[in-house]
Amino acid sequence: MSPGLDRDRLRPRIRAVMDRLDAAIPRGVGTKGVWRLPDRRALEQVLTGGARFAVEQGHGVTRDLQRCEDGGVLDGADAATVSDRAIERGLGQIGSLGSGNHFLEVQAVDRIYDDGAAASMGLAEGTVCVMIHTGSRGLGHQICTDHVRQMENAMGRFGIEVPDRQLACVPVNSPRVGRTWPPWQPRPTTDAPTANC
Repeated sequence: MSPGLDRDRLRPRIRAVMDRLDAAIPRGVGTKGVWRLPDRRALEQVLTGGARFAVEQGHGVTRDLQRCEDGGVLDGADAATVSDRAIERGLGQIGSLGSGNHFLEVQAVDRIYDDGAAASMGLAEGTVCVMIHTGSRGLGHQICTDHVRQMENAMGRFGIEVPDRQLACVPVNSPRVGRTWPPWQPRPTTDAPTANC
């Protein structure tokens, strides 16, 4: 959609726009992404380069990076910590919406509450915009599963018990964590979610 599109101009064409979006956006369980990656090396470039790498490959425009947290890339992302199984699951999913709570929604601005913030994003009352919530899909799920399992296996050495394995943890300063620290702070593992947005 063109920047600055007004709700009144879109209204008579909304059905056609929705039909085109429906046809163009891979979504749902088992769907493949629009970006076909040939091998682990290519996915590792996505994992470390994030949205910046996606834009360099023609899957976005530079302006997109200005609207992404941290310019669409996490410094220090380390694809070497990602398992072969996670890579296998992620190879075909980059550039897809996914399922569950992932969505793309066409919206229009009804009211402005912060003029400066709205202006910085090119928004005015009536402006059509798109909200997207997606993520790293099977890749991210597998990375999380791998790290939860590592934490779960290590907890006993620290006398930690949790009521749910999803809460598995070890002390932050643990030497056990080292190179395999999960993708959340302070040492990010991958940039797949930003590349997929």
